[in-house]
Amino acid sequence: MKTGKISHIRWQGIMGRILFLHIPFGQYLFLQNIEYEDQISINGKAVRVDYPYILDKGSAIRSFKIDSIYYSNIVKKYQLDNLAKRVTLTCENLSFRFPGSENGIRPFSFACESGQLTGIMGSSGTGKTTLLNLLNGNIKPLTGSVKINGYDINRYQKELSGHIGYVPQDDLLVEELTVFENLCFSAQLCFSHLTKAEVGQKVSMTLEDLGLLEISHLPVGDPLRKFISGGQRKRLNIALEIIRQPSVLLLDEPTSGLSSSDSDRVIDLLKDQTLKGTIVVVNIHQPSSDVFKQFDKLILLDTGGYPVYFGNPLDSLIYFKTTKQKINAQQSECLSCGNVNPEQILQLIEEKDITGLGKLSKTRKTSPEEWYELYKEQIEWKHDILSKEEALPETGLNIPNLFNQFWCLPSVTCCRALKTSNTCSSMPLRPRCLLPFLRFSVSTTETSATPAIHIRCFKTRTCPHICS
Repeated sequence: MKTGKISHIRWQGIMGRILFLHIPFGQYLFLQNIEYEDQISINGKAVRVDYPYILDKGSAIRSFKIDSIYYSNIVKKYQLDNLAKRVTLTCENLSFRFPGSENGIRPFSFACESGQLTGIMGSSGTGKTTLLNLLNGNIKPLTGSVKINGYDINRYQKELSGHIGYVPQDDLLVEELTVFENLCFSAQLCFSHLTKAEVGQKVSMTLEDLGLLEISHLPVGDPLRKFISGGQRKRLNIALEIIRQPSVLLLDEPTSGLSSSDSDRVIDLLKDQTLKGTIVVVNIHQPSSDVFKQFDKLILLDTGGYPVYFGNPLDSLIYFKTTKQKINAQQSECLSCGNVNPEQILQLIEEKDITGLGKLSKTRKTSPEEWYELYKEQIEWKHDILSKEEALPETGLNIPNLFNQFWCLPSVTCCRALKTSNTCSSMPLRPRCLLPFLRFSVSTTETSATPAIHIRCFKTRTCPHICS
């Protein structure tokens, strides 16, 4: 679809016409039923013929004779015509098991496409972070593969360099440096072909896009001396990866410890990245209703690393309520306020059995193994996982040679020295001696992660030991 023109989408089961009007500013979507005679509903509310309706984020259009039409389905049609890059993340029969343990990830397959925001949910210890580490190549799968446009991330590391971005839960920031200096240092390790002025301009543009330009002069600080808020710290951590525009962006608990408003702002930021064609995969524990509705796809993991659901987030509640034979099983959200309770999904999965005395027992009604079998029978076969090699989009990543990397860290150390009173005079010399050894010790386990990440890991390990 293109702005100012009318295009058509053929949807199986629809004999009439349903009109959609898309306003890119704010991603507003309006719906009007013109000729489709059968009763349709938006999130359980009946739609009258010839009346306009606003289709909110996360909404679903349903009828007895058609497959559900989701908000993301419609918006995606508008986006794809304008995307310069098309990327597919495919996992086929992916599994992992920790040595000497039964814990890990059980075999399953799924795929994510350009423009999709995928959430990974599950209770603590279900393997959410392990799955992210499989997707970013930090650990190798026991079976199966992870592919980007058909290229296995563990076999084609050189070709996929710069295509994967990973934001861990912990900070990757230098506390003494300002917001601008932190991002500028990261950019210097990614864009060796750019001049200092061009790097500075790129950093300023990224900070402006993330709403951090006004605080660019402030030091990052530490938990005891805070100069910026938790939400601003998280956005800066995300900026370290966004600045090089990876094709796939993976984030571990990006909303952990943030207020509701900060969480919404972070997810809005990630949603904006999907509009540029980026695949974003987020590990999240307790999302709010608004955050939950932002997801295009949802992966649910149960105890022991058993995948129990993959698909549209709103349909997950319907699936588990139907399986459990609950009342109002087809109702995915509150008809009055439109809110969704994601916690209810985990409650249905982990529902306890009742003893003869009417008390809750410690035994679950449905075990993880049983949910996994239902997933294999009812869900996984519906998703066609096709992996064919396609051209990879170009990245602007240009990593400096080893010599330039060797001299990059001391400049950061000097900046820290100027801002720290109790620093020994020999501080800039120490990291130069340690850099080659730590650099190569890290690279022995390197897979598809960018070298910039490893250099940042190096600086956080060495810097505390150089200050007296």
